[in-house]
Amino acid sequence: MTTIELKNKLQTIANLEQNTIEKMIAYEALNFDTDCKNFFIEIQNTEDATGIANSFIYDSDIDTFFENYSYQIMEIQQEYQKENEVTFLLKGDLKRNLSWLAFEQTAIKMAKELGLEI
Repeated sequence: MTTIELKNKLQTIANLEQNTIEKMIAYEALNFDTDCKNFFIEIQNTEDATGIANSFIYDSDIDTFFENYSYQIMEIQQEYQKENEVTFLLKGDLKRNLSWLAFEQTAIKMAKELGLEI
């Protein structure tokens, strides 16, 4: 897929009326780099992933993300635990940990759907 094709697909997602994590990630990817593929490559690299989300710079950003997408976040957590046959207890800041889990898992899922899986 060319960069232009990827940008067009991401722009379509970013323009959707309904607010979803996918829409937010499409917007993040479009604003990350001139080559949107880099966003999806780096999010799949666990060593680089924490510097990806511009929308997670401040704690208040994460609080807003959690409030806006809490239902979707909880679904992603349950799906992740079921698929990986794990139950995990999150230590520390619950909103931060669940928000990052949802952000990363959704971005990885989108990368697979876009053919950008590494």
